[in-house]
Amino acid sequence: MTSIIDLEGRVVLVTGAARGIGRAVVLGAAQAGAQVVACDVDGAVRDLPGSTSVTDAADVAGMQRLVADVVDRFGHLDAVVANAAVAIPAPPECSLSEVVESFDNQWHAIARAAYVTGRATIPVLRRTAVVKERACDLILVSTDHVIPRPDSSPKVGWLDGYDAAKWALEGLRRNWAATQRRSGDFPGIRVNTIAMGETDTPMLREFLQGRGVHDTEIERLAQRWLTADAVAEVFLWLLGDSDPDRTDTAIGVWPGHERRLDNRLPPLFPVDRN
Repeated sequence: MTSIIDLEGRVVLVTGAARGIGRAVVLGAAQAGAQVVACDVDGAVRDLPGSTSVTDAADVAGMQRLVADVVDRFGHLDAVVANAAVAIPAPPECSLSEVVESFDNQWHAIARAAYVTGRATIPVLRRTAVVKERACDLILVSTDHVIPRPDSSPKVGWLDGYDAAKWALEGLRRNWAATQRRSGDFPGIRVNTIAMGETDTPMLREFLQGRGVHDTEIERLAQRWLTADAVAEVFLWLLGDSDPDRTDTAIGVWPGHERRLDNRLPPLFPVDRN
C-alpha cells in the first residue's frame, strides 16, 4: 500500500489486527508514519511490525494493562480502531443451545470488545486531545449488513447474532460521539463507523468455506470484492482528515462504488445537540 497520508507522531491502537482489514490498517498506518500498537487474541499478531500484544479486546484487565503499557511507552494515544470481530452462521438446523452459544461468542468479540476498548481508551484519548489541542479518533468497524450500499437494503439471513452485535456499535457511536464531541476547550474525540461490503479477508473466505462454497467459486466471487488494502485506505483517510466536526458518521465502503469519506448515511434518528 502506498500512502500519502501523514500520521507522523500519532500513536494508533488497532484491535483485531492479526489478519484481514485490521492487519492492512496496521501496515498502512505504520507506512504513514504512525506508531502502531497491534492487538489480537491470535498470536499471529506478533508477526506485525512495531508494538504487538496478544490480548482479548473484550477482557477488562487485559485492555487496562495494554492501555497502561501504551501510555508508559509512548506517553499518549491519538487514535483507536476497534476492529475485533468473528462471524458465525446460525442456520435453522442448529439447536437453540448452539445458536445462543454463537450469539454469545459474537457479542463478546464484537460488541463487548468494542465497548471495553472504547471505555478503556477514551480517558487517554481525551487527555491527548487537550494536550495536543486537536481531535482524536475512535473508529468502530461496522458492515453493510447495517449500512447498505445505495439503492439497496440491509442484508438479512442466518448471521443474526453477528448483525445484532454490529448494530450495537451504532448505538456506541451515537452515544460516544455525543458525549465526546468538541466543547469549550476540549477539541473532542471523533467517533465514526466504517462499514464495508464484501472484502477479501480470511474471515470471509473461511465463512464461505464453512457454508460449503467451493474454492473455485470463492475465487470467482472474490473478483468483485474489495481488497483489505483498499478498505484500509479509507481508515487512513479518516485518521488523516483534519475536520474536527467529522464525527457521528457512518461511512460506507462498497464494491463497485467510489471510496469517499462522504459516503455517509443520515442518522436513523436526529440527535439534539443543544
